[in-house]
Amino acid sequence: MRSDIKNSIDIAATLTPAARTDTATGTGVDLANYDAAAVVISTGAVANGAFSIEVQESDTLGSGYTAVANADLDGTEPATLTASTVTVIGYHGVKRYIRAVATDAGTGDASFGVTVVRGKGRVQDHRRTTMRVEMLRLMVNPKYGTQPEGSILDMDDDDAEQRVAAGDCRPLEEPKKKRGGRPAKTTTTPPPPGDAVAVEEMTVDQLKAYAAEHDIDLGDARLKEEIRATVAAELERRRDEDDDEGTGD
Repeated sequence: MRSDIKNSIDIAATLTPAARTDTATGTGVDLANYDAAAVVISTGAVANGAFSIEVQESDTLGSGYTAVANADLDGTEPATLTASTVTVIGYHGVKRYIRAVATDAGTGDASFGVTVVRGKGRVQDHRRTTMRVEMLRLMVNPKYGTQPEGSILDMDDDDAEQRVAAGDCRPLEEPKKKRGGRPAKTTTTPPPPGDAVAVEEMTVDQLKAYAAEHDIDLGDARLKEEIRATVAAELERRRDEDDDEGTGD
């Protein structure tokens, strides 16, 4: 029986599959916590293959990209595209982010996409989750760099939820745990009797509404985990008070 590699690799798009007639710059893919990577170029119909593909690298997601040296690539970047082909290029560099750039020589007309396959994941913070989103407007952010409308990237769950709520982007998938490590051991704080949703399962809006309804001061809590922790701590404090009253003389 063959071994399954589905849970041993992670695949991210740098250039989503599309019909293109102009130069296109891919989204940076984060290689943090991975010790192996390859770039996969998948080409469909080609009316004119005058596109060259260049793999670039950077220490910063949104800026500072330069062409990867040939010594750090296992394979040759295509100078033109051929219909119905798949090209795999290994990456041996040490930068955190890589992306693909398709340069149109002036007459290019082809359908293609470029993905990055990440492997040999290292153990990391299993509590941190990410969400893949599509930007609905331009974002300039120190953490994620400059992301134009239509770009696709993986954001930390809390950042993504805030951006989605603000209308800056839309989710393309449910939050997922980053690979590596064992699942975190969690404790569930049960809600007071009569509540339909446990605190751990509430959205940001539900948490805020719950806090207002139960007169819980959120203080400076702003992110979902901060709000949830504040609510859970207050519920625990109230339970302790009830227990003390119930055992008093």
